[in-house]
Amino acid sequence: MKLVLILFFSYILNLVRGEPRFLNPCLDSVCLSQTVTYKCESGSPFLLRWRVLDTNGRQYALTVAYIDGNSISRIDPIGNEFTTVLINTTGVIVSTITFTAVININNYLIECGPDFITLVNCSIVIPDILPAPVANPLTFGSTHFTFSWSPSTGQCFTNYTVSITSSVSNVTYVTNDTSLVIPISKSFNDTEYSVSIGAVDTGGRYMSSAVIRFIPNAPLSVTNLMLTQTDYPTDTNETVNIIVSWNEPQSSSRPPITQYNVKYNISNGLQIIPTNVTSQTLSGFSVGLVYTVSVEAVNVLGTGTVTLATITIVLASPPPPEISSTSTSMSPSNSGIISSTPSMTPSNTPTQEPSRLSAGAIAGIVIVTIGLALAVSVILVIAIVCYVKKKNEDTKSSVPPQMIEAYNYAQVDYSAKSSSSTIQAPPKPAKAISPEADNHVLYSAIQKSAASHNPPPPPEGTEYADLDHNSSSSGRRHQRPKDTSNQVTYSHVTHHHDRRRVRGSNHGNYY
Repeated sequence: MKLVLILFFSYILNLVRGEPRFLNPCLDSVCLSQTVTYKCESGSPFLLRWRVLDTNGRQYALTVAYIDGNSISRIDPIGNEFTTVLINTTGVIVSTITFTAVININNYLIECGPDFITLVNCSIVIPDILPAPVANPLTFGSTHFTFSWSPSTGQCFTNYTVSITSSVSNVTYVTNDTSLVIPISKSFNDTEYSVSIGAVDTGGRYMSSAVIRFIPNAPLSVTNLMLTQTDYPTDTNETVNIIVSWNEPQSSSRPPITQYNVKYNISNGLQIIPTNVTSQTLSGFSVGLVYTVSVEAVNVLGTGTVTLATITIVLASPPPPEISSTSTSMSPSNSGIISSTPSMTPSNTPTQEPSRLSAGAIAGIVIVTIGLALAVSVILVIAIVCYVKKKNEDTKSSVPPQMIEAYNYAQVDYSAKSSSSTIQAPPKPAKAISPEADNHVLYSAIQKSAASHNPPPPPEGTEYADLDHNSSSSGRRHQRPKDTSNQVTYSHVTHHHDRRRVRGSNHGNYY
């Protein structure tokens, strides 16, 4: 019977109440430090309950319940983060819940309804930390540098924080812009600085960008400093101009160069010319003197290393005399002597100076000439040797070999140095020839040899001894005259090879 009464009472309540609902929409996400209020209508004139669940679905702190008859504006807390207020009891009960988002209630769930069966809820979602902006390269001005970055599009963004640190200072700049201009002072010189940027959310959280490091310093020295004399006077009392030119330092200066100082000394007075270009024309330089010119680069942090160059001012070289034309005449009294008289008629025809050969070209021409001369000399020597060799071969081939052998056999050395020595003829040639040819050839050779030496003829009444082989073989000895002052040996060869010895005043022996 009691159970029936409970069911009937619940049925009557459902007939008289509506559905619970939030009167303002739930937020998709809640930023840190943001205060949020939700208003809930229970749908019942008798009861309204608030409950909070943590990330694990468990009830956080105690629940709050309002009923008809409670005083309006009653305040009740749920833990330390939530506060509820009763704002209406006429018709249906209405109440609010307020909280300030902190990181520890992230993903909590707020529930509202007439009981724990029929409920509506809103989630508390806190976004993550904002991504770091993308920093752009630093740009340097003459007195400052500019740091810029990409904008942040996060829901909970509040501002940017720029951090500049070094070994001597640590400075933080806060801005809502996407760039920052930072002045440069001399305290920056030769010190490494680090720059970074972060996008800060409502909870003060941020992530720093990649760090950019740089070292501000005074400029380096200029390069390729050149001094060029532009005019060449003929009078030592004149002054000339020079052009000074140079290149920028090899590495870019941070901060950039603001000017160059060109310094030189004229008449014991130092001249300083500031310029922002890399060339300058200077004047007042005297002929015969040596001048030193210096150039230095300057920026807001100071002056760079000085670069020096020297130049000697010289006179112009006198041009060679220009002869427009010449005439040649022959004098009868001075035969063979040519005199040239230059024509004084001015000529307006432009002349072209001959091109000058370089030292390398002249050396090449000399080497080629010497090589050609050596080649011609070698060819001539080879030709002469070949010609002499050919001539000797032709001469040898014109004399028969038999005559040469016979002549060698018949040649007699007529010597007056010793009266008692007899020189024997050389041996006969080994090669045999015919008797007729032998007799003819040898006889001709003997005649030629005798004619060349002019032997004296034997006197009249000279006795001839029989010197045949028979008498020689029998042992018969023949006496010679005691006077043998001149002794000449002749040879006469017959077909039968007979030998005769002739005695006379000259005592010649013939074989």
